[in-house]
Amino acid sequence: MKPHAMIGASLLALATLTTGGLAPAAQAAAPISITVSEGTHLAFALSPDGRRIVFDLQGVLYVMPASGGAATAITDALYDGRQPSWSPDGKWIAFQSNRDGHYCIWLIAPDGTQAHPAAKEPYEEREPAWSPDGKWLAFTSSRDGKFDIWARNIVDGKVRKLSNGPGGNSRASWSPDGTRIAYVSDRMGATGIYVADMQGHETLAAKANVMAFGMNVPMGTPTWTTDGRHVLWARIADGKAVLMKDDQPFIEGQDIHPFRAAWLPGGDLLYAANGKLNRRGADGGETVVPFAAALKVRRPDYAKRHAVLDSPTARPVTGVQRAVLSPDGRQVAFTALGDLYVMPIGGKPRRLTDGGPYVVVDPAWSPKGDRLAYASDREGSLDLWTVDLATGRHERLTDAPGAEMRPSWSPDGKSIVYVDATGAYTELAHVLDLATKQDRQIKEAGSSPGYPAFTPDGKSLIVSTLRNASDSQSYVVGGYNELSIVPVDGGGKARAVSLVPGRSVGNRSGDGPVLSPDGKLYAYQMDSALYVQPAAPDGGPAGAPRKLSDTIPTGLSWSADSRTLLVATGGYLQLIPAAGGAARKVALPLQWTAARGEGVTTIRAGMLVDGVTDKARRDMDIVIDGSRIRSIAPHGERPVQGRFVDASNLTVMPGLMDMHVHLIKEYGSSFGRLYLAWGITTVRSPGNVPGDVIEEKEAIAAGRRPGPNMFVTGYILDGERTVWEMGTPVANRAEVDRQIGLAKLLGYDMIKSYVHTAEPVRQEIVAAAHAAGLPVTSHEIYPAALFGSDSVEHLDGNGAGRGYSAKASQLNIAYQDAVDIIAKSGMTVTPTISLFTPTAELVDHDPTIARAREALQPIWVREGPIMSFANGPGAEVLANNIRQSIARIFHAGGKIVVGTDSPFTPIGINTHNELVQEVKAGLTPFEALRSATAVPAELLGEGADLGTVEPGKIADLVFVEGNPLEDITNASKVRKVMKTGKLYTIGQLLTRDGAK
Repeated sequence: MKPHAMIGASLLALATLTTGGLAPAAQAAAPISITVSEGTHLAFALSPDGRRIVFDLQGVLYVMPASGGAATAITDALYDGRQPSWSPDGKWIAFQSNRDGHYCIWLIAPDGTQAHPAAKEPYEEREPAWSPDGKWLAFTSSRDGKFDIWARNIVDGKVRKLSNGPGGNSRASWSPDGTRIAYVSDRMGATGIYVADMQGHETLAAKANVMAFGMNVPMGTPTWTTDGRHVLWARIADGKAVLMKDDQPFIEGQDIHPFRAAWLPGGDLLYAANGKLNRRGADGGETVVPFAAALKVRRPDYAKRHAVLDSPTARPVTGVQRAVLSPDGRQVAFTALGDLYVMPIGGKPRRLTDGGPYVVVDPAWSPKGDRLAYASDREGSLDLWTVDLATGRHERLTDAPGAEMRPSWSPDGKSIVYVDATGAYTELAHVLDLATKQDRQIKEAGSSPGYPAFTPDGKSLIVSTLRNASDSQSYVVGGYNELSIVPVDGGGKARAVSLVPGRSVGNRSGDGPVLSPDGKLYAYQMDSALYVQPAAPDGGPAGAPRKLSDTIPTGLSWSADSRTLLVATGGYLQLIPAAGGAARKVALPLQWTAARGEGVTTIRAGMLVDGVTDKARRDMDIVIDGSRIRSIAPHGERPVQGRFVDASNLTVMPGLMDMHVHLIKEYGSSFGRLYLAWGITTVRSPGNVPGDVIEEKEAIAAGRRPGPNMFVTGYILDGERTVWEMGTPVANRAEVDRQIGLAKLLGYDMIKSYVHTAEPVRQEIVAAAHAAGLPVTSHEIYPAALFGSDSVEHLDGNGAGRGYSAKASQLNIAYQDAVDIIAKSGMTVTPTISLFTPTAELVDHDPTIARAREALQPIWVREGPIMSFANGPGAEVLANNIRQSIARIFHAGGKIVVGTDSPFTPIGINTHNELVQEVKAGLTPFEALRSATAVPAELLGEGADLGTVEPGKIADLVFVEGNPLEDITNASKVRKVMKTGKLYTIGQLLTRDGAK
């Protein structure tokens, strides 16, 4: 078949990108019933007659007598039903739910019937509160660009705005006479409880003196006293949760849940704290109102896909980081396996770089097609380079200490726009004049401009922009990926362009929007498919979007005549006519083979910690044959075989595993070397830009540059709104199927859903992923555990789109519901405690090489502040609480795995900090090591090959000073590392060219 022939049998794998390409879902395991008597973040409401309570537990609404007892579920688990409010006539319970893709207010009868949305609106609505007369339903909405309090008339459906102050205003309660509302405000420098009357006049009722953070609200919903003179509210700060009465503490020393309390008919106060519902009398005496609520979970039950890490079989390259079409449409330039290539369409690729252990990314054609710009870290950090295709001469354009990347030429070829990475997922746009070398930052381009490009007239830049649905400080509400047009000369403001209002176009990661050279057509990814849309002369939309293909593009570029798109889906390349029609495959005849150790090696280990038993064995010989462990025996029992490695003064242990990292190319080749230098031979990366991460995985696996085994996914599957450039909205089964098809095509190892994902969609994700043999994780534990999800990320009170977590309170305390869900479902949990420990605890316990390891970190890590949620007052309390939660889950039978959320925390050092924190939590050093070796190996489905030092397993070994079973900090004193049978010294890893 000719290279330009239509896609045929050789590209049948692309069929999995369509809705019909999935295997049927695996049979679900039988549910396991658990009975819960404690709840994490309980919100409740009292019936008007004071005889019943409705409360939410893990997103399910339950009703029970006010005296307590057995609770009856009135909703299923798909609602994520939260914060109920009982109507004054007793007929309806209002609650918030994201069942339909974004939060809105639902109504349900107390017997669980007649559930329906209160209104069909495109805006987010949450936190309902009935007015005392039952005529109005107040709620929080971002319909005007930030969170404010609104109310809907129950009769005619009309809405009115009730809060008028700055900042985000949320969590409202009506005064007893219905003439005022009290609410929380996160306004900068003036957080507190505010009261407004129906005419919009606002007063401050109580100062909070807290700093609002984007993942939680550190103030609870106000509760009026019965006389309407005071408000009670929870203040959560400084490691304490205090129920305040106006400005004064009212109840202290408890873990107050940040929701509305209620007054019982006799005058007692009903409030939620410590995982319980508590009744407090006027004399201060307290009793617990007990409840028993039933939940169901399922253990994952499917056949996991197995990765043969050391297979000798040659494999086709799928990890094309970026591919771009030449202006004449005859050639493709691309980056893969650590090199820059150019390839005639229908021909063979020609390598333009030298194949060193470096990162090479982001090729961009000059307008004449005679040169390519690209980024490489061959001289240290990522810099911009050009190569002349006629002479082969490479020229370095930038030498800043950060990471300069994502170049794009001006139409006249005189300038290049690029991004300079100044932190994790923080990039600034610059324009470089190639003649004068003058470099200007384009501030109006924002801090996440994607792949900036010039407009056809060269006067402006097109940049991607995340437009948050709310400018409020609290909640991870997310937003929509749109674009902005920014003047190049800096003489004007950025102009926002919404191509498809209420939808994300592209992911700020190279998948559009890209404007055709004639300025008439945009191309982009939307709804997990490829679209084009007419563009007006000013860059705005000039017509409706048109779907070109169900292909999910990871990269897009135009031919100079604006007639053809090169659509890259990793290494699967297609030419698609912009006018529509059949796609043509662009063959990519490039393969790679896994790098493995060679020959036989005998290692004499002074001590062996095998990860199987909790005792170290002294003076052992480990024989390695290629990439596998052949035998283990006492030293001298058998003759030395092959090469001899004397580690008689060291301890040999399994390679460590970090189960929560994110690849960003800004690290360059330091990414892999840092992990190995800390003894980490395997990482799991639950969220990445697809082309970037698959290139990294293949380049490391092929031995082009050193680094750990990588088990990865591409885009995080988020809801209608998204946050990261590694996330993408997924709204329905068809989009889920296309994303799972992409996962199969590119060889993902897992799937992750996120904080805005609607629960019905999350259920589809788990079923489709398991049918493909892929494990699934998310930030949520329920109903993910009912779906049989494999794992959950983070163990803290942050990281949820609703403003609070269901895994732990805002004091980082996990209650019985979360503990039992995790333990009984078989989920693993990745606590990422390093995010919540004071940075003073991040100590390199190996001073002999600490400075050299630190030098591998990028400049923003070396010279900037380290991100932590626990550096202020109460930090040690929060850290100790999360330690206790880890211990509680572990001793209940839950499975803990080490993960750090790097690069938000520094690579390497925090993996060891996780081990230290687990031991502080009460785990033994052996149990902590298992959480970074054998347990994650089982999660990955690789327990037969990884995680312990045993005959037949892959030789991923770490050589350390001291015995980590006696002192866990010894695990960080790394002297050598063996990865798939290949031995590295720390000296090799810590020097830029040493690992060639």
